[in-house]
Amino acid sequence: MSIRVLVAEREAVHAEVYSRFLLGLGYQVETASDGLECVRKLQTARPRLLVLAWELLWGGADGVLDWIRENDGMLDLPVILTVDDEAPDDLTELVNPPVVACLKKPFRLSALSGHLSSAERRNAQCVMSPTVPGAIPQTGSSARRRGPPR
Repeated sequence: MSIRVLVAEREAVHAEVYSRFLLGLGYQVETASDGLECVRKLQTARPRLLVLAWELLWGGADGVLDWIRENDGMLDLPVILTVDDEAPDDLTELVNPPVVACLKKPFRLSALSGHLSSAERRNAQCVMSPTVPGAIPQTGSSARRRGPPR
């Protein structure tokens, strides 16, 4: 079964390039050209990963990210943010959940696939503790240990 990725990009050429590349890697790809369409697609057919352009029109990436953060069922959706010259100089400011990576345009497609693979692995290993509301996701060996830290 292939992983569904939503590419939200206002530039049709970029959306086409990303889509073809990801299709070639075996992903199922849908696209959205603005923030409203992105939220609509997130509501109807939730993808496993989101590639989100910072400069998205009609709500922008910040509007989409706010919507994701306000919907508890979406908080585990890994987002890879792509930015152009309109983004802040310090890209680390942008990398906070659900954003797992930020790529400055132009970037190598291999960087995109690397971040997607990493987010996919992290998502597959993520375990939420059912007994603690709002628990922080844990990965790897720390996910196997239950209870308070020793």
